[in-house]
Amino acid sequence: MAQDWLTVGLREMLARLPRPQFAPSLIFDFEHVQRAIAIVEGAITQEQARTQLEHQQAAAKAAQDPFHNYIENPVFAPMAASLWNAEMTFPMILRRSLLIAVSSHVEHALRSWCRLLHDEWNLAEVGKRSPGCSDLQHLMIYLADVSKLALADYETWPEWLRIDAYRVARNCLAHDGGIIDTDGKRAAIETLPQIEVEESGLLMGEPMVHLLPGACEAAADAAQTFFGRLTHVCQQDPRVPKDA
Repeated sequence: MAQDWLTVGLREMLARLPRPQFAPSLIFDFEHVQRAIAIVEGAITQEQARTQLEHQQAAAKAAQDPFHNYIENPVFAPMAASLWNAEMTFPMILRRSLLIAVSSHVEHALRSWCRLLHDEWNLAEVGKRSPGCSDLQHLMIYLADVSKLALADYETWPEWLRIDAYRVARNCLAHDGGIIDTDGKRAAIETLPQIEVEESGLLMGEPMVHLLPGACEAAADAAQTFFGRLTHVCQQDPRVPKDA
């Protein structure tokens, strides 16, 4: 009996809560993403500073000891290994993870938007995508053709071009260690800020995606701008309540 009363009470309380906004709070989510990126970039900078300080102290200590045996206690070889980790390996792992997360969140947010419109407007389900069509393109086609939002020109949006290029970079990183195996992928990736195609052979034999400082911030900025424009288009639709 007590459990039934509690269930009814919770349902009544939830019923009195305001309905969620028609446009999901996706921009707010990307503010959280930016904060996470700042934390990671701060950690990278701190680790690099700590490594350099340790190297300076180790070199100074060895130089002050006239009897230091550089064969039994090498100084510079360990420095090279730890410096490579701090400057290349750790930043590469962390930035790759962040870019994959940002790009994946874009797809999740867009799919959530489609589901929301499906529920609000009693639309058809989001079906399977056609061969050769990316998930992002498939979802945008749903919003344009099924939801009938005014998105006929979305492929010309500067933010969309970047979002789609980040999708290409994400797939290279997630599925093949960052290797770029076609000219089309390379052309898309080379349009992105703070991302370069590394082909010196130091990291890998093939051309690969290399993320510079600021790459993940730029990806999150592009996503936030994209969803900001999509929110504006959605809110202009006459089917959307004016207080949404």
